[in-house]
Amino acid sequence: MEKHGCANTIDSDIYSILLEALCQLGYSQEVVKLVNFMVARRVQLKAPYLDSIAEYIKKSGEVELASHLLTMD
Repeated sequence: MEKHGCANTIDSDIYSILLEALCQLGYSQEVVKLVNFMVARRVQLKAPYLDSIAEYIKKSGEVELASHLLTMD
């Protein structure tokens, strides 16, 4: 996304939906990469998705990343 110059035009709704789908499909590496990108850019997940995505990230071994995601404001 960033390579194509569209990273700044995607809002948190799209990121939230994309992450939820990636979690459901089991793409843990992509989830971690995207969440790291979102944390660095301070993009917040939408409430309906936040808990389930944070739990998925914790289960994949990225406890600290899940914590950062949950505490962003």
